[in-house]
Amino acid sequence: MELYRNELGTVFIALPTGSSSPTAQLIKDGNTTSLSGVEWNSTDHIVSVDLPFSLTSLDQEFDVKFNFTIGGESAQVIEHVKVVTPVLTRSKGDLIAPGKYNDFEPIVRHVIESFTGQSFGKWTGTYTIYGENDSELQLPSRLISLSALSFGGVPQLTDTYLIKGDRWFLAKNRYDGLTAKQAPPEESVEVVISGGQRIFYPFRGYARFGESVEYSVSGVWGYEYIPENVAKAAAVLFEDYVCPEATYRNRYVQDVAAQDWKLRFSGRTWDGTGNVIADQLLDKFKRSGMAII
Repeated sequence: MELYRNELGTVFIALPTGSSSPTAQLIKDGNTTSLSGVEWNSTDHIVSVDLPFSLTSLDQEFDVKFNFTIGGESAQVIEHVKVVTPVLTRSKGDLIAPGKYNDFEPIVRHVIESFTGQSFGKWTGTYTIYGENDSELQLPSRLISLSALSFGGVPQLTDTYLIKGDRWFLAKNRYDGLTAKQAPPEESVEVVISGGQRIFYPFRGYARFGESVEYSVSGVWGYEYIPENVAKAAAVLFEDYVCPEATYRNRYVQDVAAQDWKLRFSGRTWDGTGNVIADQLLDKFKRSGMAII
């Protein structure tokens, strides 16, 4: 089941008739802990548990295991939980499509993520990235903050690195002392004038991220909040689902025949979200060569 980030989450499941004494446990990152506040409706056989807010503060996945007794035997049922960031707030979605938010939001989110090739949530994690002998390391996701970095199994000082390019690239801080090997001759160097003489610092410059070298990058990834244009595009797509008779112009229709309703669509119909306005709003967020599955 999916729960939304920054909302109080409740996990519930129906147990077989005759079940009793249910308890709940959280299984996350290989650790199992007990969950308190289990509610049991013995009439409808529904067991539920409210999750701590800390579990829905970031995009992540975990399992909730319900233990119970049936026919004198112990049994378990596991519910997989995925915390996601909605592309449109519930309040705005309810204004556009009252009572349909939980139906429309997952569809709209998938359309937007597929079109842009990226997720707009917020999560923590570690990626393994291979260098391409460039002065900047291209990241697989947008990096909000860097918590750890290593290569060749050797930890690096995170404050000697900079996040650049709208947070999609990592670079060595120019003013960190580098070895001659890290700063090859073609890289920029510092020249300072002191007492009328030139002092040359050959060990300062930009380090390259070595070809095929394995870098381990840990941090907080994604977006602190949904970008304004993404939320606007989501609202446009919500309206399309509410009003399937949306204007033909927005649906990439080129020609409409009065008799027999013969429609001719433009070639871009199947390349985007299906709505030209949403496509324009999302265009700058498209990541070349990346895809969300």
